[in-house]
Amino acid sequence: MAAAWMWAEEPPRAVTPWGLPADPAASLVATTCGSCHSPYLITHHHRDRSGWEKTLVKMQANGMTPLPESFQEQVLDYLVRHQGPLERQHPVDSPWAQPAFHANPLWP
Repeated sequence: MAAAWMWAEEPPRAVTPWGLPADPAASLVATTCGSCHSPYLITHHHRDRSGWEKTLVKMQANGMTPLPESFQEQVLDYLVRHQGPLERQHPVDSPWAQPAFHANPLWP
């Protein structure tokens, strides 16, 4: 029953054999980023476009071959579309999110 609730909230998304979200640009991202990084590393970072641009500049400084402008735009579009900033960075404030010794907020 809990699994049905989870899927209702966030439907599963299609992934490529590399573990990246399925998209026409996924193979370009896999070859560009995947030559040094695992898909796990890519899918666990969330940045805005500026952050991803800075990441590409940093990777080029570390030896990545510069991409043609059209490829770079496709890679950035993909990363922003699938690995953009999370909508919620922190848990919602709740009186139940207290240390264990204050398990019930109604207790002193």
